[in-house]
Amino acid sequence: MTDFATTVVMAISDGLFTMTATIGDGAIVARRAEASTLDALSWPEHGDYAATTFFLTDAVPRLRIGVMHDLPIDRIAVLTDGLERLALDFRDRVAHRPFFDVMFSAVASCPEIGRNGALSRHLAAFLECEAVNKRTDDDKTLILAVFG
Repeated sequence: MTDFATTVVMAISDGLFTMTATIGDGAIVARRAEASTLDALSWPEHGDYAATTFFLTDAVPRLRIGVMHDLPIDRIAVLTDGLERLALDFRDRVAHRPFFDVMFSAVASCPEIGRNGALSRHLAAFLECEAVNKRTDDDKTLILAVFG
């Protein structure tokens, strides 16, 4: 099965209990409810060489699972590796606050619950803009959720 390779980045949360599962690159970032600080719940795992990682389709997948039951959150983001350089500070190994503040604010200000077509179109336009495309040639997926 060498023709197909995929990473896995997923989160399940109700704001009080959060479970993450990751194989490969991509990341999960959450904002603490009480302090509004950002935590990288899952950091990208790259391979030994540039632009390499681990895949679900590897002979022995490297699954990382996280369970947080004592970390109330009010925001969570799941992103693929194409957004890592925009959303993460690899030197300090932290989430890039300005990126997430803008993204979370847009979702939090939306009066609708669930998927919002207009907001999704704005996000798609941002992900396809020249400034973003100059910084990545990889897939760009971003899923955002706001609690409360």
